[in-house]
Amino acid sequence: MTDRSDERNSIRSFGGILLVGFMASGKSTVGRQVAERLGWRFVDVDEVVEEQAGSTIPEIFRNKGERHFRELEARLVEEFLLGREVVLAAGGGWPISEGRIESCPGAFLTVWLKVSPGTCLARARRGSVRPLLDVGDSEAQAEALLLRRVPYYRKARLHLETDDRLVHELVQAIVDNLTWAGGPLGSVTPSSSEGNGGDS
Repeated sequence: MTDRSDERNSIRSFGGILLVGFMASGKSTVGRQVAERLGWRFVDVDEVVEEQAGSTIPEIFRNKGERHFRELEARLVEEFLLGREVVLAAGGGWPISEGRIESCPGAFLTVWLKVSPGTCLARARRGSVRPLLDVGDSEAQAEALLLRRVPYYRKARLHLETDDRLVHELVQAIVDNLTWAGGPLGSVTPSSSEGNGGDS
């Protein structure tokens, strides 16, 4: 078993971890466990937006529009990226602007949690309302949204499939990439896999 103190000592050069991906890809669930494993702070941007706005995300979309939500989201992510020892779960639409992921501090490991439209919808039905999927043909909407977002998500340094993997496996894969001594980080490591990927 890995010694947790040695593990934490080996990641001091990293300022934090930024998780990106489509809605219901597991960013919050995985992020919380990664933060607990490392002894770092976890921040769910959607939750902070709701706290500061005093409204749920569906209410923000309905009353003030998506643009207002995106402005709040962008400001908060920018602030949190100045921190250290933080695991940040960004909203699914946050990376969808040119230069967003590329502008992240070099000390942050950016991770794309990949999910298929079918898995996304199955998970979303068990959770809270997703404003962007609150339409007649939610499957077609999920596929269209994902298709537009994938080129931005894939700019993350580490890509992990989530459809058929347990949470603890994803957590370990991320930690392995922080502690891996085999060279520069990339899209594929001994703990990740290739494949087609596909929140707010």
